[in-house]
Amino acid sequence: MAIAVIMPKAGMAMEQGTITRWLKKVGDPIKKGEPILEIETDKVSMEVEAEVNGSLLAILEEAGAVVPVIQAIAWIGTAGEAVPSVEKTATAVKTIDPVKKVNEVNPVITQQNPGKIAATPAAKTLAKEKKIDLAKIAPTSASGVIKRRDVEAKANIKVTPLARKMALEREIDLQSIKGTGAGGKITVSDIEALPRPAKKIPLVGMRKVIAQRLCASKREIPEVTLTLSADVTALLALRTKLKAEGKTFTVNDFILCAVARALSESPMVNATLENDVIHSWPDVNLGVAVGLDNGLVVPVLRKAQSYTLAELAAVAKQQIELARNGKLMPDDFLGGTFTITNLGMFGVEHFNPIINLPQVAILGICAAQERLFLDQGQVKAKTMMPLCLTHDHRVIDGVCGMNFLNRVKGLLENPEIL
Repeated sequence: MAIAVIMPKAGMAMEQGTITRWLKKVGDPIKKGEPILEIETDKVSMEVEAEVNGSLLAILEEAGAVVPVIQAIAWIGTAGEAVPSVEKTATAVKTIDPVKKVNEVNPVITQQNPGKIAATPAAKTLAKEKKIDLAKIAPTSASGVIKRRDVEAKANIKVTPLARKMALEREIDLQSIKGTGAGGKITVSDIEALPRPAKKIPLVGMRKVIAQRLCASKREIPEVTLTLSADVTALLALRTKLKAEGKTFTVNDFILCAVARALSESPMVNATLENDVIHSWPDVNLGVAVGLDNGLVVPVLRKAQSYTLAELAAVAKQQIELARNGKLMPDDFLGGTFTITNLGMFGVEHFNPIINLPQVAILGICAAQERLFLDQGQVKAKTMMPLCLTHDHRVIDGVCGMNFLNRVKGLLENPEIL
């Protein structure tokens, strides 16, 4: 009996997922526990594993599709078994623990009515126009679904193989083209003569959530950005000294430690604003912005104020690596009370970071640069690092924001106390 592979629900807040890549194609043998596809939620990327042995009978949703949770996306069964009908709604839902990993989430097993032919709407429309029986068309896609190109081939539209491939890649309707080749055949030159369309990239998954949250932040918050520079000459010297002793720290490690210390002393900054109530948190749950190829995530370092410099550096390194490799779960990004975003490594000299709701402040770190200063008539070189604090003026006034920023500055300029 064929069973359905569904879009798993990997967290209480997850409503849909984006299929990023199929690791198997139709006809491939499948072993229980073997990854068969990769999905992306609004926070993380993860693999979905097969729950049974068998063969991949059909792929119902291609890479790039946004699919509601617990909806069927593929079928696994015995090789050669008839593909069940494409059904968009699961008939049963298994209760899922939101903190479990995807490989612990069991798909819903449902039996569908066989006999219905899987075809795209465009393929069905063209087949109806050309009076072609879909049952007589063999699908060429890995999903096993009949597509427009399969109907076009059956309708005997005259087109060279390379021109057909180019038209498919550029999403061009061959019926709209008058071929200039022998007997009206569509050639490569006919395809190349058409204007090339822009690549359409749907705003889905992580990018959509980023857009929604940043827009909400800009709409709701009367924000102010305060900037001052910290002299990190002594910090860099201490870092070099510690490295010679076999203790390696990044500049970001010192920043995290200094901010955690300052936040523990600044209750109105280590806060969130929800439903017109300010929540001043006793623990510093420090969010660290991590850039990915497809977006931005903010893993949370919980109780950051309780760690030593070495401990915080180790925790941050582990969480950042897991975030970049897509190994964190949705709950690892929840509960932050303040966020740090560091663009210093890219040479950025100033920027206005956007607050991560419902937090009330965010600190942007800029590039450290050597500058010349006049000190009692003597020219001295110092390495200065700009700090940009964006704060919610509904909760934090300018004096409060500057007191916090100056505390961070003082700790960075006296790193031996960290």
